[in-house]
Amino acid sequence: MAEKSDDTHIREMDKLSYAELFALRRNAPVGHPYFTSLRPALWEHFQARMTELDPGDAERIRISKELGW
Repeated sequence: MAEKSDDTHIREMDKLSYAELFALRRNAPVGHPYFTSLRPALWEHFQARMTELDPGDAERIRISKELGW
């Protein structure tokens, strides 16, 4: 199976909500393309997207508690 391009991953990432991104960060398997140093553009975009969508402390805490650890 062909590896997805960074642009494809970024388009997919842009469709996710803050809660979905948060859950992905917490539960992604080791080596997930968004969180590897081999794909720095994805990590940088992920961080920027989380910052852009940040709902504030109260909602961030609610999401975190809902997901658990």
